[in-house]
Amino acid sequence: MIDYPLNQEDYRTLAGAVATFSGITQIDTFFYTLDDQLLKDNNVYSGSNEIQSIFQADSLGNNAIFPVTIEQRLWGFIICDARNVSQQRIYLSRNYLENIFNQLLEPKLNVNVSVWDAINDEQLSRIRFF
Repeated sequence: MIDYPLNQEDYRTLAGAVATFSGITQIDTFFYTLDDQLLKDNNVYSGSNEIQSIFQADSLGNNAIFPVTIEQRLWGFIICDARNVSQQRIYLSRNYLENIFNQLLEPKLNVNVSVWDAINDEQLSRIRFF
């Protein structure tokens, strides 16, 4: 597993930023990392069992899924509820989220975070098929 340079305090700070983003944009958003952290509703959830219970409770629907990298290594996914959101707002969300993550992490950890374009439904179905 890839080791990322973040500690629990960094995750709490990011959880607050994701919650603020959700509040401002009215787009329900959470962030899942490949090192088993889920940032949702200003909380940090850790461990597979806890994260799976959150996913089951939320019954995922129509989502925009943004891959996130640190220094060109896949770090996780930002997941936005896209049921009542235009494609333009989803596109603008990517830039906003990337700026938030970099403003919080770059000065402290000297890392570059990139938020990629959202995975579309066809791409997601191909990943599920594979």
